[in-house]
Amino acid sequence: MEISDILTSYGVDEGKAQYLVSRYEHGYAWDSFTPGKQPIAATQRKTLYSVETVKTYEDGSIAVSTVPNFEALADAPQTRGITGCQYRQSGSTRYWKNCDGTVNLAVISMGFNFNYQNVNHSNPKITHYGPYHHHIIGGALSNFRFDRISNSQVRLSADLDVAFRGFPAGWTAWMQVNVTGDNAWTSNN
Repeated sequence: MEISDILTSYGVDEGKAQYLVSRYEHGYAWDSFTPGKQPIAATQRKTLYSVETVKTYEDGSIAVSTVPNFEALADAPQTRGITGCQYRQSGSTRYWKNCDGTVNLAVISMGFNFNYQNVNHSNPKITHYGPYHHHIIGGALSNFRFDRISNSQVRLSADLDVAFRGFPAGWTAWMQVNVTGDNAWTSNN
């Protein structure tokens, strides 16, 4: 799949997608993976098994976050392999296993699997995380590491190396899974 196909599949206009690809090929960073840039719009789409949030930046680039729809999964029959997230309940504790949180910026994607439990709808905890997965076009990600920010937040970081306008550039790229109640979401830089 071409980069422009990935962008248009999330609603980016074909002309804007070609513009972004051209800028990337000429060494310009998109707003979606430039530290400090904030999205100007966000849309959310829920399916029975996942919640997808598309954040759009001023230059037209996007950041796509996909996490399990815990609330719907708890009430739905479980079919293994559709989301990789399995649900069960024991007493007042709800468990989700083999869930996946991903952030996709079209040319850079990072994510990881995690398990999650919630006692009485008020004590969220990510009980296990890893392995991670990623892809990158036109650069390299290395030195992957996990940081537990709190019981309900885990961050995956990696060193990003790219060349912009012929000059090497690098920074730490990260994505994070956050959980609360029966909800999960990702954040990223």
